[in-house]
Amino acid sequence: MKIRHPAVKSNVLKLVGTYELDLDLGPELNFPLRFEVFRDTERRGCYRIHVWELECFNIEPAFPGKRNGKRRRYQSTETLLLERATQLSGSYHYFAAKTEADALAKVIKDLKGRLARWTLIKAK
Repeated sequence: MKIRHPAVKSNVLKLVGTYELDLDLGPELNFPLRFEVFRDTERRGCYRIHVWELECFNIEPAFPGKRNGKRRRYQSTETLLLERATQLSGSYHYFAAKTEADALAKVIKDLKGRLARWTLIKAK
C-alpha cells in the first residue's frame, strides 16, 4: 500500500508485533520498556522499530479553571510513552531485516550492549 503525494515520505507500515519487558536500573529507575515492530507493506525486508519507556508524570493543564470565582488547579498523574530508541546505538527508523524476529533481535542485541554499559553487568 502506497500513497503517492509529496507530503508522504514513506510507504504504509504495518504494526506486526508489540513486545514489552520490565527494566530495573536502580531504586528510582525502573520502568516497562515496549518495542513496536512495523513492517513496510511495499518493500520486503524493511522494518521500523519504536522503543517506548512508560513513565508517570504529574500533569497540570495550562488552561485556567475557575469555580465560584476561585482559581482551581487540576492535577493528575498520567502514564506517558516516551520514545527511547535514541538511547540505543543503532538507527531503527527504517532498516533491513529478514523477518520480524530478526528485526527485534537487532534491537535486543543493541539493548543488551547498552545494559552492559549502564550497569557494568553483561547481559546473557
